[in-house]
Amino acid sequence: MEPVERTWLRDAAAWAAEAHEEPVLVNIGVALGASVHCLRAGAPAARLVAIDVDMGLFKGDAGAEMVTGASADVGWAWEGGPVHVLFVDGDHSRQGVERDLAAWLPHVAPGGLVAFHDYRSPYSHTQGVAEAVDGWNWTGWTHEGVTGSVGIWRRDTEPVGFGRLGFGVAYFRPVYRFWQWWSELLIAGFEPGDVFLNGEDVPAEVMIPRAHNGLVRAFLKTDCDTLLILEDDHHADQEVVRRMRYKPVNWGFDAVCASYTNRRGTPFVVGSEYVKQNEDGSWRMRLDAWKVAKTGTQEVSCAALGLAFVRRTVLEAMLGDRDPKRMDWFRIVGENSQDIYFYRQALERGFRTGVDRDNWIRHVGQYDWGREDFEQWLESCDG
Repeated sequence: MEPVERTWLRDAAAWAAEAHEEPVLVNIGVALGASVHCLRAGAPAARLVAIDVDMGLFKGDAGAEMVTGASADVGWAWEGGPVHVLFVDGDHSRQGVERDLAAWLPHVAPGGLVAFHDYRSPYSHTQGVAEAVDGWNWTGWTHEGVTGSVGIWRRDTEPVGFGRLGFGVAYFRPVYRFWQWWSELLIAGFEPGDVFLNGEDVPAEVMIPRAHNGLVRAFLKTDCDTLLILEDDHHADQEVVRRMRYKPVNWGFDAVCASYTNRRGTPFVVGSEYVKQNEDGSWRMRLDAWKVAKTGTQEVSCAALGLAFVRRTVLEAMLGDRDPKRMDWFRIVGENSQDIYFYRQALERGFRTGVDRDNWIRHVGQYDWGREDFEQWLESCDG
């Protein structure tokens, strides 16, 4: 490392130590340990985590937590709180850097720093760093320049995209005995300012749509920007939530859900258009196989609510000047069409709705499972 790069690392760590009571520094890519020692020099009392697939070259003792493993895997499983300085100097391929970006950027605290070694480098084997970084969507971040070969970005302090999330699981039925630990596992991947909504305001043993409406009422009492609904009989994980949350194309939608399998007899479910309204008020859908097969986020007229991001403005528009206790945002009107009813309301008010097809949300099914049963089922699934 060049002297100017070592100095920057020391000063960045010192800034974190001065600005935060419990600073967290993460160093991806250890090798001989120069960057680890520089970070420790700037913040002697900070929590310092060093990650590498092989610690065999490391010299000295910086008093760091030495984690052996793939940095992206460590990032997806991270429960260590907000990171104030993230130094990326691991896998220099484009795919490797992109994996680190996806796994670790959500953990960087507002105002925190991320820096990439060899971002500006004449060597061919490091060109993947610039390719990945320059190709990333840095909405919500400010580029602070280049020091030596190190490219530096600072996270904005205001939320972007879907902002702060109010998270809730709808209708906890008694047969799903795993719901509590599972929800806590999922919420662990969220960020400061997000709120777990389930409580006294959200009934635990009721039929849909009352539980969905309860989540909406609880959400509107918070100052969160977006309601994230996850139904109790679906399997989702932190990676899916983060991918949807930080995917820029999704930010253009007012309500966007993840696709999932095993629903209504189709490989993936999405209503490409309404066909007609039945006498009982339900809506029939026509499924377009080509649209179903495509990836990415598509604008659609309705979709299933296995996992959905809904902006506050949508719910406030549905509420209007009515008492929230009397407002039905969701309503069962036959043929399992509460999802259709909700999206229909949103569309009538001019909101964009879509389905993010780059995810894997699975419908668990109605079984009397405990935690051990659920974990065994997860292990049997591909991926």
